[in-house]
Amino acid sequence: VRLGILDNKTEITGYSELWSFTTSDEKYIRSADGKIEEYFNLLKDSFEKNNAVKTYRARAKKFSKLLQEICEVKI
Repeated sequence: VRLGILDNKTEITGYSELWSFTTSDEKYIRSADGKIEEYFNLLKDSFEKNNAVKTYRARAKKFSKLLQEICEVKI
């Protein structure tokens, strides 16, 4: 997720519905359509600069399953 400062001249076109889980040690983000998936190990990357979804695939899958169960989202 990238954030920016907008002024009253900036037009926002479209959006992505995002779901996330955050613990004190981890953050997992996924778009409703599954095109965006990010996982951050906050103990090793507190500034969330490196998407580690491939490195921590098992953890990301666990969070994805939780999303499906809790939010009743089909991913």
